[in-house]
Amino acid sequence: MSIADTQENISSADYEYPHKTSVQLLNRFNFATLVDAGCGTDTRLAQYAKLRLAAYVGFDADAAKDQDGVFKPVAQILGRKLKELGITAQTLEADICSIEPEDFDRTDHPTVVHARFVLAQLNKPQRVEAIKRCAQLGQIVILMEYDWTAMLGRDDDFLFVESVKQAILDLMMQCRVDAFAGHTLFSVAGEAIKPPYTMQSEKLARPMGPWTGELLALVERMLAKAQQIKRFDLVAKFGPMIRKLRGSITLGEPICFRPAEIVIAIITR
Repeated sequence: MSIADTQENISSADYEYPHKTSVQLLNRFNFATLVDAGCGTDTRLAQYAKLRLAAYVGFDADAAKDQDGVFKPVAQILGRKLKELGITAQTLEADICSIEPEDFDRTDHPTVVHARFVLAQLNKPQRVEAIKRCAQLGQIVILMEYDWTAMLGRDDDFLFVESVKQAILDLMMQCRVDAFAGHTLFSVAGEAIKPPYTMQSEKLARPMGPWTGELLALVERMLAKAQQIKRFDLVAKFGPMIRKLRGSITLGEPICFRPAEIVIAIITR
């Protein structure tokens, strides 16, 4: 599982914000097919598409550990989980820069393409190509990326939150994930699209608040990733951070901070 996949697949009740944001954005549009680029193994968008009476197509080139402990293609894992839920869907082992419109069936127009925390795993030329490819796949494209520069602790929590942010950024850099992809999303998308495409840009910034449970869930996943890639210097940092976060919850003294922003580009034609 990649870092970007880790960012978006935290299923804790304290970390539903990215998924809820996706649903709120998708609710703005009528569509017959939902194409989920970099789908991961989360089934919730496929379940949402079923409720909307839309076809679901998920594709991902990554691999992850399945329930039997064996690493398998993400698309294969998602396909199995959806079948168990009784959901008919297409799941493809494919890369965002190489997938073609003819690679999957679309029931009817319009098609919406959803890509959440995917572009950060690509370099800039690849991002431009990926956005062009997404625009070829559907009439509506929703791109979402984090901008971690916005993360900021309040008063007494400032130094702790900064240390957490720096450790997260170090791990992302190690995994070749751009933590600032959201910061440059508008300019990169602007390079990728030409008329008849148009782009609408948005930033979702949450206020300073006690988002401790969300931060704990994220740091726990980051610890697991650091252990997987044997970055024991980061393991040594994440462990005490987790203890501090758990302790603050137990004592009823939550860590107050402003979370990373979600930057959104909506491309339509």
